[in-house]
Amino acid sequence: MLDILHSYNPEQTNIHKGISALKEAYGIYPELLELEAVIRLIYGRDLINVANNSLQSVRESLIEQEGLFRKNKKEIASKPI
Repeated sequence: MLDILHSYNPEQTNIHKGISALKEAYGIYPELLELEAVIRLIYGRDLINVANNSLQSVRESLIEQEGLFRKNKKEIASKPI
């Protein structure tokens, strides 16, 4: 995942080209909901669904990891020295 993020160049995407035109016209980038609409028009609703499902899985994993971290932290703190 980190390799993908490091190699990602948004200026080479159709989405960036589209929203850059909006920024030139209005002086600001579109809001998140407007951006989602642009993505849906270019790539279809399926991509939005896949992205939302992937983000939900990442959120759930992070919440689970945070819970384990807190549990381990409490166990360490409660052990006598």
